[in-house]
Amino acid sequence: MLTSESFNNRGLPDQGRQIVSVQTLAGEVRLRWSCTDDFSAELSRFESMLSLSERAHVAAARTGTLRRSRLVSRAVLREELSIVTGRPAESLIIETDSDGKPFLSATLFSKIRFNLSHSANWCVHALSEQGFEIGVDLEVINAQTISSNLVEQVMSEKEQREWYALPEELRQHVFFQNWADKEAVLKATGCGLQGLQRYKRENVGTASCRGQVWQVIQLAAPLGFVASLAVPMAESR
Repeated sequence: MLTSESFNNRGLPDQGRQIVSVQTLAGEVRLRWSCTDDFSAELSRFESMLSLSERAHVAAARTGTLRRSRLVSRAVLREELSIVTGRPAESLIIETDSDGKPFLSATLFSKIRFNLSHSANWCVHALSEQGFEIGVDLEVINAQTISSNLVEQVMSEKEQREWYALPEELRQHVFFQNWADKEAVLKATGCGLQGLQRYKRENVGTASCRGQVWQVIQLAAPLGFVASLAVPMAESR
């Protein structure tokens, strides 16, 4: 598993990208970390890989930083899928199911599962070839004050009590880690933010949603970020 020692003294993986293999209760998950600032010379090539709908999604971004994040994260996803499928990155057809989860349309690759997340100038991709669902979320730790209304929206009453009992200097990190845990599970289930009320933390490292129990792994992340990975518990697959 990726540890803090895998990052240099700025909290970044060496050379702005790193491949990590994570052994979960469901099976192996391959993570790729990428710093979007490192791909300036490849943006034109990356754009040529994308489908028309992906290019439209990139173009619709409100800021240059978000446009680059969308472009790099989707192109890198195609590169990773190209490696495991043996197909050219630009030829892959990525569709979405009824829950909005992306998948490869070819039945030959039905056991491949993947998910991605980007925040600020970093992105992380999660991929498995064993047929179980996965969700990953990356969040930059925002320095702005967290409002009580936001805390009430995203935390259960028990979580709120635990959070307010923390020293002030720990609350920012814990809030965003809690959010990353939930987003990873919601992305794995495909139910999105509307499923937040169906999320329940079971024990340390586990949560339930949509009648499924999930293992939630808090990942070592670049300095100033938090990240989580969700996979189904082996006994409930």
